[in-house]
Amino acid sequence: MKGPIKILMALGDRSLGEAARVLPICHAIKTHWPDSHLSVGYARDTQRALLEMCPQISQMVEARDLKELGCLRS
Repeated sequence: MKGPIKILMALGDRSLGEAARVLPICHAIKTHWPDSHLSVGYARDTQRALLEMCPQISQMVEARDLKELGCLRS
């Protein structure tokens, strides 16, 4: 028997706005897969504080040491 779908979302940058943009995505995922286990990686305490208010998130993962990747231009 299969367990719940496990999903890990990583925020694209360290801003509070990025954490806010993730909230409707979390809602959509849990609406489509209500039994899923949704984990979200965060880099800053301000992001965590906002994400803690989202009931759709099952687990938060601290990812402070990740570096931001800029866009590559040719």
